[in-house]
Amino acid sequence: MLCNSEYDEKKELRYISLLASKKVDGIIVAPVSEKSNGIKNLFTWNIPFVIFDIPQKKLKTNSILVDHYQCSYIATKHLIENGHKNIVVIDAFRPPGSKSKFILGYLKALNEYNIPINPGFIQEASPDIVGGYNAIKKLITKKTSFTGVIAICDLAAVGVYKAANKFNLKIPNDISVVGNDDIPLAKYLNPPLTTIHQPKYLLGYKSAKLLLSQIQNKKA
Repeated sequence: MLCNSEYDEKKELRYISLLASKKVDGIIVAPVSEKSNGIKNLFTWNIPFVIFDIPQKKLKTNSILVDHYQCSYIATKHLIENGHKNIVVIDAFRPPGSKSKFILGYLKALNEYNIPINPGFIQEASPDIVGGYNAIKKLITKKTSFTGVIAICDLAAVGVYKAANKFNLKIPNDISVVGNDDIPLAKYLNPPLTTIHQPKYLLGYKSAKLLLSQIQNKKA
């Protein structure tokens, strides 16, 4: 079974409860935040699980993680070293009070180069084409001046391309864009998308292998 929470905490909890009710042998979870109530329930229900992507604070879990902090730091630093100072970051929606590693990596790079932080450049959106498009459309409509964009995922970056085309902005002449995923579509954009590579197959393989090991140990 495959479920998509779309970074919605209520959906995540509902889907985890659904999977538990189906008496699945185990679950691989990409949590919405570092304080997932759904993950806490999995401990209570004694269901084997593996955390993928976002670690959980104050909980000891089996995890296969992506370093979003380092990803955004590298992407922001790349843009800065290519002459950009007004850099927009598009992150996924996060629960109130949570600290996004993707935003923190972006802020670290700005601080290292003594670039003032503009809160208006920090955007949250759905991690897809529509989200990326709407985030950039909002900034352009407000006549916000920026020359660089980093996105939480390549689909959001595709949305940035779409918005740039809509408002007659040329990439990379007017704005430069960096994604995060390296999906197959990235190289077919015009111009090809600069993106941070994620070893998706390896991440999935290791997550499944770790989960199967837990399931076997539970049955032993």
